[in-house]
Amino acid sequence: MEEVYNKFNELYAIHDWYFCSDRHEKQDMMRSLIEEINSMLADLPEAPPGEVAFIKGKSLNAIDEFTASAEEWLTKAVKLDPSNVSAWIALGQCAWKKGNLSQAKHFLNESLQYGETQEALQDLSMITRQIRVQGEDPSVAMDESIRLAKRAIQLDLNDHKSWYVFGNAHCMRFFSVSQDVSDLKKALTAYTKSESLGGDCNPDLFYNRGNVHRYLQEYAAAVSSYARSVSIDPSFTEATEAGDDVRSFLTRTKELVAHTGYVQRKRLDKIVARLKSSRHSHGCVGFRSLLPGENVGTSLAVCVLMPATKGDIPPETFLCVDVDGFCGFVSMYNLGHNVPPPSPEQVLCVSAPYLNTSSLVPPSSPTEVDTTTDSLPAPPQTVRETEHPLLAQVYNLENVKVEGRALNYRAVAPPQLKVNLFDS
Repeated sequence: MEEVYNKFNELYAIHDWYFCSDRHEKQDMMRSLIEEINSMLADLPEAPPGEVAFIKGKSLNAIDEFTASAEEWLTKAVKLDPSNVSAWIALGQCAWKKGNLSQAKHFLNESLQYGETQEALQDLSMITRQIRVQGEDPSVAMDESIRLAKRAIQLDLNDHKSWYVFGNAHCMRFFSVSQDVSDLKKALTAYTKSESLGGDCNPDLFYNRGNVHRYLQEYAAAVSSYARSVSIDPSFTEATEAGDDVRSFLTRTKELVAHTGYVQRKRLDKIVARLKSSRHSHGCVGFRSLLPGENVGTSLAVCVLMPATKGDIPPETFLCVDVDGFCGFVSMYNLGHNVPPPSPEQVLCVSAPYLNTSSLVPPSSPTEVDTTTDSLPAPPQTVRETEHPLLAQVYNLENVKVEGRALNYRAVAPPQLKVNLFDS
């Protein structure tokens, strides 16, 4: 059986770590190995039936799509040897692939009866947050998902996948429940830990980390992460498209500022004049009077010229003009899609805006992005030192007033995940 297991391990090495530009090529390679394994097993009539059933079932389960034969062999394996933890886990993964999450969770829990493993706890963490129980607070599943990921880490502090799953759990809790930025920071910390322990060959890790940075509008770091993902897996079209989208957005922001949103000068002068004369702008400042970071005790007064985002990836970002006639951007998190933005005739006041001076710095080309780190360039000490568009971020919509009135509660969107998240 030693040669069989060598071939079996080769199969799963390709399954886990081989990437190529053509995904069909990888599937064909695995099918060829599966045929070899089955041929080798046919020459071993005295091999233990339970072991043979497990190897056949898990080998077939390496293919992307669900196969009934894999389920049949794995079901036979656990019947012949109920203590085979790996067989229970593989059967759970097979049910998961089939779309039966509750059955998958049952099989994985069965494996725990014979001993805890990182793999079972990792899969349970992922499945738990995917199952929706009617009438149950979503935070219950998210907290349980995090608890299971922590248990996996405790079994082996150096297992990179456990840290990766732990990061995904915090990421999902942020988008689904908490909207607490500390969850995203914990996710980024976990991703970095996973990378340092061997997860640097996991393209999904960098894609997910790119999505977190993109949400936080740390665009240079997002482009860097997407580039790392594609460098590992050239067929990862989602990462390629995400990186291209971010770069296009950064180019667009620079063009919008350079051309003042393509608003005619006479109309722009009228908008600025009205902004200056409005009683709602009294005591407020413009973009260039803000300091990098949170400006507690300061209010920014602007008029919206046009949306800069399409509404598919949060936050909603708008090109605005301030009381000095200077153009910059204001981003609002959790703003409902169905709420029309303030018109150029309305004064928008933002208290305690967070000025991000490095967010809208476009990398020259993907090859010039530093793919060894997600750190951003140090922000300038004053706004006047930057040549790039300025961005004021609003995390709390209670800090926004339109014509002196707070935003309608319907303007606030419920927490939801608007970016793809790859778990495994």
